[in-house]
Amino acid sequence: MSQLVEKLAKTKYHDLQKEDARNIIPKKKGIYAWFDKRSNEVIYIGRAIGKEGLYQRIVKQHLNEKYLKTDKKTGKRVQKSAFRILLSKHHPELNNWRIRSFH
Repeated sequence: MSQLVEKLAKTKYHDLQKEDARNIIPKKKGIYAWFDKRSNEVIYIGRAIGKEGLYQRIVKQHLNEKYLKTDKKTGKRVQKSAFRILLSKHHPELNNWRIRSFH
């Protein structure tokens, strides 16, 4: 795991509050990590292995507020993105994050 974090630490950050993810995230398989902009702490590490790779995972799922599923117990529509679920449970105060990826 430490080798992965070291490799990601050497890649370029993308500030998704300033950059349009649709224009910068490639449609290639790869590894990505979300970082807190203030502390540079790793918040989440994921992999994208689907047909559209990083683009599918990051743009269409994690950044898509409408990426939902139906909760079997309540019948309510809830977040399906593992990143959004983790962030809301463990870091509700974080709204400043950036991403690094490699492929």
